[in-house]
Amino acid sequence: MADRVAGKVALVTGGGSGIGRASSLTLAREGASLVVTDLSADSAAETAALIVEAGGKARSMAQDTTDEEVWKTVIASIRETEGRLDIVLNNAGVSNGGVLLKDTTLEHWRFVNGANVEGVYLGTKYGIELMEEAGNGGSIVNISSIYGKVGAIGSVPYNAAKGAALECGNAGNGVRVNTIHPGFILSRD
Repeated sequence: MADRVAGKVALVTGGGSGIGRASSLTLAREGASLVVTDLSADSAAETAALIVEAGGKARSMAQDTTDEEVWKTVIASIRETEGRLDIVLNNAGVSNGGVLLKDTTLEHWRFVNGANVEGVYLGTKYGIELMEEAGNGGSIVNISSIYGKVGAIGSVPYNAAKGAALECGNAGNGVRVNTIHPGFILSRD
């Protein structure tokens, strides 16, 4: 099933490791040109290098997905360099680390929700903007978690963040927004 996304430009946040890296490599094998971002510039660059070494097309950028100005910079760079955006994979996120609600500080609550709600919101908002400019529709995929559907002890901020709803609405722009809810994933990186 090669070339399912041939000619498409994909942005993957949190692409430096785990699900983000695996998704980036898969999208590249299927023909997409990748913009891989991560809080760790080195990790993002490593993923992009793996794609290029395998014969794909990719570049990397450092990105804090909770920072709206950084989102504007990333989108402007894609607009200028690739000229379009077809796929956004909002993968970047953090877990609660098993801290019980009674022991969770407001600062930690805001940190978890910033990464898991605000980052996804900004990625969806700015992804739709660039997709609408091209007029070709597009696809936004938000990596959530099984914890976005069920609660768990020691994960209340994470549960709330992953359960936050985003809406593309009936704008008639052809942009699809989907959420994937994986269970626990063991990764080596």
